[in-house]
Amino acid sequence: MKKKILAWGLAAMMALSMTACGSGSADPTTAPASAGPAGTAAAGTAAAGGDVQFTLKLSVSAPATGTQADGYAKLAELVKERTGGAVEVQVYPGSQLADKVPSMEGLRDGSIEMTVAALTDIANFGDVWGTFSLPYLFEDTDQLIQVLNSDEVGAFVEEKLAAIGMIPLMYMDIGSRSILNSKHAVNTPADMAGLKIRVMQDSTLAAAINAMGGIATPMAWSETYTALQQGTVDGLENSAPIITANMMNEVAKYYSLTEQFIIADCLLISKNTFDGMPSDLQAQVKEACKEAEKYWNTELWPAAMESELQAMKDSGVEINDVDKAAFKESVTGMKEEWLANASDDCKQLYDLLSAATAK
Repeated sequence: MKKKILAWGLAAMMALSMTACGSGSADPTTAPASAGPAGTAAAGTAAAGGDVQFTLKLSVSAPATGTQADGYAKLAELVKERTGGAVEVQVYPGSQLADKVPSMEGLRDGSIEMTVAALTDIANFGDVWGTFSLPYLFEDTDQLIQVLNSDEVGAFVEEKLAAIGMIPLMYMDIGSRSILNSKHAVNTPADMAGLKIRVMQDSTLAAAINAMGGIATPMAWSETYTALQQGTVDGLENSAPIITANMMNEVAKYYSLTEQFIIADCLLISKNTFDGMPSDLQAQVKEACKEAEKYWNTELWPAAMESELQAMKDSGVEINDVDKAAFKESVTGMKEEWLANASDDCKQLYDLLSAATAK
């Protein structure tokens, strides 16, 4: 407690002399980098001795512990190392600052510097992002990350994000998403009948779950555990590490490997914040994020997928394979309808993704 009081006092003194300050007063539950006051972003380059010049609040919905928390801690560590201490990332877990969509709005209005969102979450700012919500779009998560880092897709995504005030710094494998529910095992689309399944707040995801036979229920992630516990929803769709980190396996005991959505999380930084950094720090932050991306996608997440599936089994969750061909067939009409009504931007992105996956 004494250390926190001292840190707050130093923060207040430093804020009087800083040339530019951000907003936000909540204390991060976990802040891997220790120096610098929360919510401060000062213009300039690193001073002698590695003084913090930019403190970036990273708002995430993931809890303070678990695989995602470990990945964010590694990110903060690498940013601090690569910038010589000039840039500090402070992680605010559990939607402490805001849920995903309000956090992205914070990037645009300057109240939050960084956030993590699924690419589908960005559909709240333009229909083109709903393209990533299409079911069975990629063969596996390795293909997804390769496609996002391809020249054509990468350039398209960066251009569209810049237009809404955001810059992508890192793509994260969060696993193939499958159905967890509290009622019974799901083997075919017929078994989805009557199941209310929580989905992200995106109409394309909802349409896919409905086509699979369920009842899609869009809902903020922070509300999902209580909704499942109280029976407002019967289940959800997500990957094993996210389910166990959020203890969803405590209140639902059937996990069926439908793997209908393969969606990446994206580390986003406010364009205004990033543009305000000197070019050397921009390059160092990008380098750190790419190193963190490689660690996440080749070491952290693959290991977690294996260990957390076992953890689910150990907690009493029944895990079963499904008739995946039947599920793919169930969404064929939904995908055709989506393409028939898609905007030009959506069709362009879909074509780019299709070409990249065919390589």
